[in-house]
Amino acid sequence: MPGSKWGDESAWIADVATQLAAGAPSVTVLINGGEVTWEDARQSVRAGRLVITIADSGRTADLLAAGLRADPTDARAKELIASGLVQAVDLTAGTIALTTIIETIFAKESIRSDLQ
Repeated sequence: MPGSKWGDESAWIADVATQLAAGAPSVTVLINGGEVTWEDARQSVRAGRLVITIADSGRTADLLAAGLRADPTDARAKELIASGLVQAVDLTAGTIALTTIIETIFAKESIRSDLQ
């Protein structure tokens, strides 16, 4: 792994996820999170990967969810949201809502790749 401080691994993790997906759709699920999480999310977006933030799970996830509700409180949230690759699921919606979103994304990506 590259780097010598906490967070230096963010780009490496995003690249490994891309390699493991091998062209198949993939998503990043963001729950809570601190300072390093911003870089993790940025690297996922840079890789073209959708970031699903779990609203009401705390900190970074909540700031991104607030930004999606047009209540941005952090410039980093504005930048990520502008990519169009950030969505939110409310924590109280449970795993079924998250599963449904991920399945929908994967189905759309599958159709898209079949058409190319």
